[in-house]
Amino acid sequence: MKTLFHALKVWCSKEKNKLHKRVRPASAGQDEMFFRVFKSASVLMAIKKLEDCRYLDVNETFLKTLGLERGEVIGKKSADLKIYAWEFAGAGDNLAAGGRGPSSEISVKGQDGLMHTCIRSAMPLMLGETPCLLEIMMDISEHKAQEEELRKSEQKYKLLFRELSDAFSYQSIICDELGNPVDFRFINVNRSFEKMTGLKLKDIVGKTATEVFPGVNQAIVKICGRVALTGEPLLFNTFSSALNKYLEIRAYSPSFKEFATVLRDITGRLEKEKDIDYWNYHDVLTGLYNRRFYEEEIKRLNTARNLPISLIFGDVNGLKLINDVFGHLKGDELLKKAALAIRNSCRSDDIIARWGGDEFVILLPKTESAAAGEIVQRIRETFSQDYVNSINGSISFGWDTKYSGEKDLSETLKNAENMMYKTKTFETEKIKLKAIYALIESLHEKYPEARQHSQKVSELCEDLGRAIGLFESELCKLRVAGFFHDIGNISLAENILNKPEKLLEPEWSEIKRHTEIGYRILSSAHEMAELADYILAHHERWDGKGYPKGLQGNVIPLEARIIALVSSYVAMINKRPYRPALRQEEARAEILKNSGTQFDPELAKVFIKLLDGFPPF
Repeated sequence: MKTLFHALKVWCSKEKNKLHKRVRPASAGQDEMFFRVFKSASVLMAIKKLEDCRYLDVNETFLKTLGLERGEVIGKKSADLKIYAWEFAGAGDNLAAGGRGPSSEISVKGQDGLMHTCIRSAMPLMLGETPCLLEIMMDISEHKAQEEELRKSEQKYKLLFRELSDAFSYQSIICDELGNPVDFRFINVNRSFEKMTGLKLKDIVGKTATEVFPGVNQAIVKICGRVALTGEPLLFNTFSSALNKYLEIRAYSPSFKEFATVLRDITGRLEKEKDIDYWNYHDVLTGLYNRRFYEEEIKRLNTARNLPISLIFGDVNGLKLINDVFGHLKGDELLKKAALAIRNSCRSDDIIARWGGDEFVILLPKTESAAAGEIVQRIRETFSQDYVNSINGSISFGWDTKYSGEKDLSETLKNAENMMYKTKTFETEKIKLKAIYALIESLHEKYPEARQHSQKVSELCEDLGRAIGLFESELCKLRVAGFFHDIGNISLAENILNKPEKLLEPEWSEIKRHTEIGYRILSSAHEMAELADYILAHHERWDGKGYPKGLQGNVIPLEARIIALVSSYVAMINKRPYRPALRQEEARAEILKNSGTQFDPELAKVFIKLLDGFPPF
């Protein structure tokens, strides 16, 4: 196409003087050659009368491209055919004066409605005595479409480049006289690169690496230089002191002495990997070593040069009680405090691990049994100063020492564990009772009126029990159960217990939990286990509408029925946040009113008679 167009231009140039002088071509042979080229040309060609711009002839490419028949074109003006997006006003006048039409880009519309973008040029031509206009149009629609696709593609990739989440930069390498890379210059960077470095585009582009990052690592320059000079891509990690980050760098070379880098901040990933590696060998809750680490470490340390090796096995007391009463977060707090007490009481070289649950193991290389005993005593003294909701820390310990290489270290651990269980058996009941008394004392310190209520209920329960003929041993249990009947309130929020308004349903549900909590507290100690059943049932009703089990009549333990009656009476004659205190006569009337529904009717009768012999409270 370009060759033909060039040939036409050459031919027209040769004929220029003749056309300007309004003469015919030199011979019929030249006319024949011109029309042969005209007809077969692959560009659109048309001959118009210069006078009125009517078509005298068009070539096959013109007709085929625009979907026209020759009869539709000859003798018509382009305006009649409506093929141009606009007409060339005044072009004929200029050419008639000997001028030449300038090349221009125009849009030509075919009969199928398809628009063609063409480069149009025109020049004067004499056909016989008739001044004409030779119009040549090269269809560049496909080329324009390709240009548009390329423009869109470039725009898209520029956008991707700018918005890429990884930091992207494009550089040219700077070499010394020997061809060794000594620096590189930034050609372009994206937004992520700006964000990562904290610099703006204007502060980076056109500058060298040493200008942007003074003291840049020369190893990085050499690596990137090798990529730029050899074209071999590389992937490597490095620490950037300028950015204070660990970076993953992908470098590749799109052209000689130029290279591109994709930087990814892997600081967080490496920290996570370190965390994963750390937590593979550490307990998440306490931060101590875990059992996996201990089992690997014991193999490493089980050598003759570390003899004697002592092992201490410890079990935290009261964890289940705290979990049951205050929830597992408080139980976790107890374990954390135990771990801290152990760590602070041991030597820096001692290996401390959480064995699992509430158990800890301490590995002591080059340590005699007596020294292990001293460490145990330090831990006990330190942990006893810690409290979780009024319960002080306590750990049961056992330990054993390996003195000879023939003894299996697993046997040493087993001996330490057995000693711990024996110690725990002796200590457990005392520790649990101590915890129960600590809880009731904490409740009474927090709510002084609760102490008076518990003492009065305890006294009246014993009096009512004696009035119905219970034995002294039963009276003793009843008196203690009466004193501890509301111990479950230790787990309730103060704003619920002291709320002056009517309780909401969730709050009432929380209040009703205190019988179950009290049951868990007392049942933790063998000595209190029987009393726990009384505490659990002391809000059951004679008619079966109580809680937590909805027991009815004599199915409710007698002691629980006594506590229910007495505690209700004591509550009525004392002020409550939601109501004033009732007079003794009013309280007695309430008991009689609810006899047979809330209260055991026989017990109610005896209690009323008992009250008649008492002075007003």
